[in-house]
Amino acid sequence: MKTHVENRKKVIIFGDLPLATKVVMHLQELNYIDIVGVVTNSEKAVAIDAFDCECLYNYAITNNIKTYTLEELVFNFNKKDFDFGLSVRFSKILNSQILALFQKGILNFHGGLLPEYGGLYSSCHEILQGSKLAGGTLHMINDEKIDTGDIVRRCEFEIMPTDTSESVFIKTQRALYDGFCNIINDFFYEKMKFIPQSNYINKGFISQYFHKNSLEKELQLDDATKKLISTHARGYEFSKHERGYIVYNGQKIYFTTKNLEGIL
Repeated sequence: MKTHVENRKKVIIFGDLPLATKVVMHLQELNYIDIVGVVTNSEKAVAIDAFDCECLYNYAITNNIKTYTLEELVFNFNKKDFDFGLSVRFSKILNSQILALFQKGILNFHGGLLPEYGGLYSSCHEILQGSKLAGGTLHMINDEKIDTGDIVRRCEFEIMPTDTSESVFIKTQRALYDGFCNIINDFFYEKMKFIPQSNYINKGFISQYFHKNSLEKELQLDDATKKLISTHARGYEFSKHERGYIVYNGQKIYFTTKNLEGIL
């Protein structure tokens, strides 16, 4: 049972995915946190996620947690009404009106390592660029710029030879949650030292930002290689039988003429 604590921290959570639900559930266990509400989307489908729990909207409704839209938040509250915000893989940009509502700022859960993998599809680009490390970044939202704020913690893990963008994505969700749980008390009691991303860049970290058109799925090969792959794929394309493949680092990489998700 929670005991009474003076000066409880007033918190708003932005998010949709089960990761956001896990964060809210953890905050509910802390006697110094007052969850004023959540900003979430009732139409958000539950995507692939590391956690087997419902999306944040459903959890909020079931547990009588007030839900808001961004517009409702601005309309109903004044500047600095809240202490902290947590943007947990939230897909919308938080503008200056939203940022002004928080005395201590908003912590963002970014799904890639910063400053190397800002923007979208971090788990894809970490694989495609041959990075040895992947992970997520807990960073402050300093302004309306995307993924540029001071870093609170880089939640890193090593990429395995058999990892895919999906497995890296799932591991990143877990790494972000574990990283947040490890710093939660120090963060809310303002004992954390935030590190500007420029410090990492000055040490030789590359700074990259990937937009929605940053993925080029067609692998550029010479025509002879393309013909060989095409012939091999078509020659072994038969229902309920193993497709053609190559072996690389002990792993089978299969060929197919079909989009396995059924998307044209």
